[in-house]
This record gives sequence, structure tokens and C-alpha cells, in this order.
Amino acid sequence: MKILIISSGHFLHDDRIVNKQAFTLSDMGHDVTYCAEPRLPISHPVMNFLDVTEAVGSSGCHTPKTSDTMPPRSGRWKHRAWKVWRLLKHTKQFKPDLVVCHEFESAVLAWYMKKRFGFSYVFDSHECFQLSAPMRFPKFSQPLVHWLVTCMLKSIAKNAVAVTVVSPGNEEFFNKLSPKTPTAILHNSSPLEYFPFSEEENGPVKIVHEGTFSANRGAIQIAEALALLKKRDVDFCFLALGSVEDSIKEPFMAIMKDAGLEERTEMPGRLPWTEFGKVEATGQIGLICMQPLPNNYGSLSNKLYSYMACGLAVVGMKSSQTGMMIEKYQCGVTVDPTDTKSIAEGINYLIEHPEERLEMIRNGRKAIDEELGWHCMEEVMKELYSKVEENLK
Repeated sequence: MKILIISSGHFLHDDRIVNKQAFTLSDMGHDVTYCAEPRLPISHPVMNFLDVTEAVGSSGCHTPKTSDTMPPRSGRWKHRAWKVWRLLKHTKQFKPDLVVCHEFESAVLAWYMKKRFGFSYVFDSHECFQLSAPMRFPKFSQPLVHWLVTCMLKSIAKNAVAVTVVSPGNEEFFNKLSPKTPTAILHNSSPLEYFPFSEEENGPVKIVHEGTFSANRGAIQIAEALALLKKRDVDFCFLALGSVEDSIKEPFMAIMKDAGLEERTEMPGRLPWTEFGKVEATGQIGLICMQPLPNNYGSLSNKLYSYMACGLAVVGMKSSQTGMMIEKYQCGVTVDPTDTKSIAEGINYLIEHPEERLEMIRNGRKAIDEELGWHCMEEVMKELYSKVEENLK
């Protein structure tokens, strides 16, 4: 099949789309082109890339954009809307057999192109849009926005040849919206060659947090929990694999400094995605403290798979999709991410029970090897896209 992957919100080097889904489709023998905005160099021996910011008819992304080209948050939706318009022009010119879309707005575009030009599409839903979209509007209008987005998602699902999702909860949601549309879970797990497994412990237990520190991700609660552990004379060190968001940088760093945590903290700075796993594998406990917002709890945290692959017992949010996965595979403990004491107790339990922690570590890696790893997701994609190709003939 001639497949065009379109994205208004992700970049060409995005590890989920390019390094995994798009590469897998190309390796399956499809003629794949990915159209998005570049920020870093990206290449593939077979796959093609289109820069959505270039004029229609141009090809390649040999001059990657830098972070300086990213518009301020207040202007990002305008920027994405402009990219949707460019995606429409590229798609009309490209005339693919199949469009694969990855955001709500690109799915709306694919739905329109299905109605207007007859292009078939697959919707890859990365999050619970019916839950996240209303949060951007005033509280009084949120029920209406939820209803409108759900109605649109229902129409998108009914007109799609397939839908892929990231969590069991979202799979159930789309199955209810459109029972006849094939739906599959594609766990956003990491290629194992980049995320090695390790049971080694050298020195104090290393606690790891992957990703940006923000209020939404419980940065303040994490810092306070670590401060509480230090006050209790718990022996540990901290690996911070991500930058601190400007909005909470001052209070976050103040807590770390006042508690004397700086000497126990390692912050290697920005690392290539392919290097994350090697560093992460030196840890023993991984933190996921997303705050209780609807999309945070309805979707699965990407770092869960990294932790499981690398040999980290996970501290995650109870009563969330992430927490349910932790409990299902017995690869960690669940806590209340809003409660500093609960987070500290979860971490402390894993530190004080090394044999149980080792069992959790092995359970997590086993789940990656047998069910959740990207090599398993490739088989899911092969089966799903084989059905899609057959239905399009």
C-alpha cells in the first residue's frame, strides 16, 4: 500500500511515530511517507519524509528545525491549525491508498478527506481526547465540549478502516463508539535494543524519573517525597532524566536545595532518545506521579514501558490505567500521587523489600518480553494492517 502518515502535533523524529510505527509499516513492505514538521535529522533506508512546513511539492527534511522555531504555547494551536491546512494540500497531491493520522485535528482532516476525496484512513489515538479537550475550556462549557468531541470521535471511528489506541480503557471507549471498526491496542513500548535490562545494584538504591518535571507530572510532590525520605535517613540517590519546566522551576529547586538533595541528584541533561535506556538501566525504582487529570488517568504513561524494560520497579498512580497495568503485571506499587507521604511510603517500601522489588523487576521485564514490547506490537500491526489492506482491495 501507498501509506501517508500525517501529523500536526508530532515531529518527524518522534520516537512513537517514526522510529516505531512508520518504520514498522515500511519494514512490512509498504510504501511509506511521513509528513510532519522536522526538528532533528531523521533518515531511513526506504521510508520517505515530507516537511509539512515546506511548499507543496517539495520533499525531504535535510535542514531540521531547531527548538527556536517552536512557537510559544499561546501560539501553538494556531501553528498546528496552519499545519493541518498544509497537510490537506500535501495529501491531495500525494493521493495515498491509506492515510494514518495521529491527533484529533489530523483525524478530523482525514475524516473530511474521506468524505470529500474518498481517502481511507487509520486513526491512531494517543490519548483520551474526549477527556483532555474539555479541560481547555471554561468549566461551564466542558459538558458541551465533551459531547461535541465524543460525537466527532464517533463519526471518525465509524468512517475509519481501523483505530489503534494506547490503553485498554480507550479501546473500550472506541469499541462502544463504533463496534464494527477494528480496534487494537498499540502499547507505546520501546525497542529493546535501546532499553537493556539490568538487575545490578551499585551503592544506594537509585530512584529515576524520566521526562520533564512539571506540575502536571507531580514534580513538587516528587521533590517533597524525596525530601521526606532524606529526613528519615533513607539511603538513596536520584536520577533526573529530564528538564524542569519554567513554571515550577523555582519552588522545585528550592525544595531540593533546602532538603540537601542536590548532592544526591544526578541530572545528565538532554539525552538522545536512543541513550535513555542505558542510563535508566542503572536505576532500581521508576517514578510516575502524573496528577489526577482525566487524560493522565485514562491513558498510559509512556515511561512505564521504559521502566519495565530496563529493570525498574515502578511507583505509579492508583486507580489509573497506568496503575492498573502495574497491578496486573505486579511490577511495582501504586500510590496517591497528590500525597507526598503516600509517594514516599511507596518508594520506601520498595527500598526496604529488595527481594520483592527484584521479583517486580523481573515481572516487568517478562511482560515486556512476552506481551508489551515493540516486537509484540509489530505482530499486532502486521495482523491489523493485513486486514486493512484486504478490506481496501
